[in-house]
Amino acid sequence: IPVLDSITAGYVIVTPCDIYVSIKDGEVEYENPLNIIEFHPRKQAYNHPQANIYKFPKFINPWAIKTPKGYSCYFKPPAHSPNPWFEILEGFVDTDVYSTNVNFPFVLLDPDKECLIPAGTPIAQVIPIKRDSWKMDITKDVDEANNVSKFLSSQYFDRYKRLFWEKKEYK
Repeated sequence: IPVLDSITAGYVIVTPCDIYVSIKDGEVEYENPLNIIEFHPRKQAYNHPQANIYKFPKFINPWAIKTPKGYSCYFKPPAHSPNPWFEILEGFVDTDVYSTNVNFPFVLLDPDKECLIPAGTPIAQVIPIKRDSWKMDITKDVDEANNVSKFLSSQYFDRYKRLFWEKKEYK
């Protein structure tokens, strides 16, 4: 169930068209009929391990994402759904105040290989998150954990799902 929750959390944005990636004169080129790829300068991701290899392409997202006050969005590679072509650079955006399109810088997983990224390929998983100040407490008191373990041992199957889990909905 925790894996299912991670897969179904939020929303998924996919490529709206095929993208052909080719290498010409040592440079990566992207051919796509909707011109959904632009480039970030290297200096915007200077700490990334591949920052000095090539400029970062980014998927242009045609939608603005607006969340209620106090909510941000976590943009990440789709959970448990790797693709062989690219991975976006994940990040948080305060989409309650930044109400314009959020684009997705990415790295090619094999920048020396030509490929066709098919339309409908998941680009990003968008998970709304309520911002809240909090402080983590670390304790050596194991009574609560022991009680949960005892409670879990009273069942054979689907223990977490039946005893603790709450269904999440994203509409």
